[in-house]
Amino acid sequence: MYGHRWTASFGVSADQGHAWAATLAGLTGAQIANGLAGLVERGDEWPPSAPDFRKLCEGASPEALGLPSTSAAYREACRNSHPAADQRWSHPAVHHAACEVGFSELRSLPEEKSRLLFERAYAVTVRMLLAGEVLREIPKALPASVSVSTPEVGQAALAALRTRMRGVAA
Repeated sequence: MYGHRWTASFGVSADQGHAWAATLAGLTGAQIANGLAGLVERGDEWPPSAPDFRKLCEGASPEALGLPSTSAAYREACRNSHPAADQRWSHPAVHHAACEVGFSELRSLPEEKSRLLFERAYAVTVRMLLAGEVLREIPKALPASVSVSTPEVGQAALAALRTRMRGVAA
């Protein structure tokens, strides 16, 4: 991509002890591909420094990954945070970020606060995707068996607790 400009600055062959190798250590193939796409998009004539390239690799926009923008994802999360919502998610990453913030917080906090929380959670989620981490699945429905507590079970537990507390007080 940079031809002689690259080789003049960094040499012809890749050296494992080179500063670039140390700086890019731990990045996934997807992250490096993202960084290369970012370089093509920028169209710079000279290669970036290794730390600048690492920032390009790690800092993908959601749209570059095929995700909704942060503002669109926030609106979707707020819409789906209502208990009566249909909860159709455009991508598991939006659901994951909404769960990290909490549906109650998305519904009840002022927009300035809930937006900041969501933006942070969504950015972390995007970084998780870039790192190849697995996000939790969107629940399809309730589990086959659900534990249901009856009033009798609750009253029995309360009576046992009262008995135990009387023993402690004596």
